[in-house]
Formats: sequence, structure tokens, C-alpha cells
Amino acid sequence: MSTTTAPAAGTSDGVDDGLPGGLVALAKAHAQATSHEPLTTPVPVPLSGEGGTPIRLSRRESELVEAAYEIETSDAAAAGEIGYAARIWTQLALPYSDPGAVPRWERRNGAITLIMRPATILGPDGQSEDGYPFGVLPRYLLSWMATEAVRTQNPCLDLGGSFNEFMGRLGLGHNGRDAGRLKNQIYRLVGATMQIQEVHREGDGHRVGGQNFSVAESFDLWLPGRGDISDDQGALWSNTVTLSPQFYRSIVQTPVPVDLRALRALKGAPMRLDIYTWLTHRMSYLSRSTLVPWSALEVQFGGQFARRRKFKETFVKNLAAVSALYPAANVHVEDAGLRLFPSAPHVSTRAARALAGGDPTATGSRPKR
Repeated sequence: MSTTTAPAAGTSDGVDDGLPGGLVALAKAHAQATSHEPLTTPVPVPLSGEGGTPIRLSRRESELVEAAYEIETSDAAAAGEIGYAARIWTQLALPYSDPGAVPRWERRNGAITLIMRPATILGPDGQSEDGYPFGVLPRYLLSWMATEAVRTQNPCLDLGGSFNEFMGRLGLGHNGRDAGRLKNQIYRLVGATMQIQEVHREGDGHRVGGQNFSVAESFDLWLPGRGDISDDQGALWSNTVTLSPQFYRSIVQTPVPVDLRALRALKGAPMRLDIYTWLTHRMSYLSRSTLVPWSALEVQFGGQFARRRKFKETFVKNLAAVSALYPAANVHVEDAGLRLFPSAPHVSTRAARALAGGDPTATGSRPKR
């Protein structure tokens, strides 16, 4: 990747945890300084930058550099680290932070707009509250749903052993706190109702098309009380989610392969996860250089920012983290926007299709947009 050095912007709405923009250079410096030996210590490690200037990495930065080296030196299929994303969530995104008590939430990508209405969460005492899925957890949940649907070719998903294994591989423990947060976000995700609208100008007017959908057709969840729960207690109760027919078809017909090691390394900032899945999907069909204006990127990724300059700073910093893991993505940060050049997707679509047992709906080697 070629990009400008990211500005040293601060945190914003949980989107950016202060990673420096030179992570690609840091990854190279790590390889040179250690002769490709992995970092084994969690404390900052001195590296040599330009002119021999010492570089010290935090624990988080060290983890990202390590993941970059692992991904570069071992194929995702060989490492057993191929997962999937639903194509719709590579184009549109969930909220980064809790939208609060609003009747609907919107996110746009070009002519396509996602309109989401919150789930109504009922308690055992009959009290109810509305809530939206937000943050990193529902993104991981959607990745698990897509991966499991492709693996089993079944819309009925059991949140049992495979779910716990998947979440464990992404760095989420099985303790009570994580279990409670996951169950709450599952409830919000499967209970929310969504609509996708597409608007195009035609002559003196415009044409509007749309589809109503939800992630789940039905669900049966055991939810913890106010206190933490143990693994054994949670395991006593069955938890199932049956994907809606529209969502299930969208997954198995056009799954987007991703590297689970990248999802794990990009934890903590939902914008990074969104940039990664969007970029690898976009590169799977990009045939010529394309400039994506900052205005378009802002409505797709950064609706919570008051100023475009702040969005741009945060986006570029998060892009740097993604590029450390996906250096084959040839992108240039320009004054007018982000220029994309044809590049290989992060995970080979052919290898992913073979691993999934083939895509019976595929008609060619290029995935659908």
C-alpha cells in the first residue's frame, strides 16, 4: 500500500485507539530488526526506524505487527483461518457507538441506504427497552453467522461449541462478562428490523427500490441475569438463531472470504473491521483505478463526525492498521479521496470456495458486486 502518513489524531467514539500511521513501516522494521523472529514480550520493543532512530511499540502495536508477519508468511487456508462475511455488510455498516433513544438509524453508501429500527428488549418482569446493535461485537457475530452458514449450508445456527470456539479465536473469553455482553448484542442484532432502499434519478423524477429484512427469522436465547454467569451455567441452556431466508441466501450465494487473523488483530475499533471487509471485497472485483471521494467515504464510514477533517484523520489512521495486515491492497490517500488500484483480495476466492465446498450459484471466477 502507498499512503500518506496518518495524522496523530486522538480517540473518537471508540473508533480509534491511537495507533500510529506508520504501522506498515513498523512491520518492515520489525522483520529487519528481528530476522523474522516473533515478538514474545508484551512490553514495548525497541526497533530501528529511519536513520537508526529507536522505535518502541506498545503491546497493542506489537500484536498488530506480529499478526501482519503471521499473515504474510502463512496462507489463510493452510492456517485454517478462513472466515466469511455477508456481502451486504461489506457495503453498509452497523453503528459504531450506541445511537441511544432514536426511532431509526441510517447509513448510506452511494445510492444505497440502510435504515435500521431498534430491537425491543423484553425483561422477565415485563419491562422493555429499545436497543441497537453497535460496536465490535455484532460485527464479530455477523462474521460467525456467515462463516457457520457457509460451513453448514444451514440457516439454523446453534450457539454452542462452534460459536464458543469462533469467539475464542477472535480473542473473546468465555467468562460471564463477555457472555453477557455477547448475548445482549445478539438480542439487539436479531431483534432489529432493517430496510435497504436504493434511489436513482430517472428523467425529471427518481425511482426508489427497497427490501425489508432482518438478520434472523426466529431465535431462542437464554439471557443471563444481572450477575456474571459461569461457562457451565450458560452451557446448560440451548441457544439457536435461524437466519431469515433473505439474509441466508445473501450469505451462501455471494460469501466474502476474510482472514480471521485480521479480524482478531483489528479488535477494539469497529471502523477498522469495516474498512478491512469493504476493502477486500472491493478489490475482488475492481478492474481499474477508482477514486472514492471523501464525501462518499464519510457517509459510509463516519456519520458521527462533526467535521470532515476529523473523519479523514481517523479514517487514515484506521486504514494504516488495515494496510499493515493487508499490504497487497494498493491504495493512495489523496486530497480528493482514496484512490483504489486493482489488487488481489486478502483471501483467495478460489481457495475459499473450495474450502466451502463450492458455490453452487457461482457463474464465473469474479464475485458479484
